Amino acid sequence: MTRYRHIFVAVGALLFQVIPILFIRLAARMAYGESPWMPESWVCPVSLVGLALCALMGIALANGAVYGLLTRSRLRVATPFIVLCCIPALVSAMVYLRAVLVFAALV
Repeated sequence: MTRYRHIFVAVGALLFQVIPILFIRLAARMAYGESPWMPESWVCPVSLVGLALCALMGIALANGAVYGLLTRSRLRVATPFIVLCCIPALVSAMVYLRAVLVFAALV
């Protein structure tokens, strides 16, 4: 299994991009749900910090996956994984980071 770790990291980087969406839904539910237990004044800072951490972790995972694929596998194997897993993960992480920067400028 450790022999193919770089391939699992590439797929994991793509699957990790679901976590920021779930985090934003959870933060909204904690503040505005049926039984809110988080004050409304905490929603914006918690959302911004959590989304920024998720974006930075997604960028780190995608870049690490690209590096691992390029250094540990053949180009014939690395190219499809980079195109199908790493680039979409990197783009979505950059979108989350841009959202954090835009929301931070508005707040």
